[in-house]
Amino acid sequence: MSDEFIRHFISFIAMVVVFFAWLSGYFSGAHAWWWVGLGSIMFYFITYKIIGMK
Repeated sequence: MSDEFIRHFISFIAMVVVFFAWLSGYFSGAHAWWWVGLGSIMFYFITYKIIGMK
């Protein structure tokens, strides 16, 4: 596996974790749930950049 694939894979797994957090937040309340959805997309790119730092 290439380094690029591993970085994407770890970022994807982190995003899945955030998705489940979003899902539980969505079912618990309907106010401002879309912030978590937007945050999960930003979380993916931030995680990808952090993993790439050497």
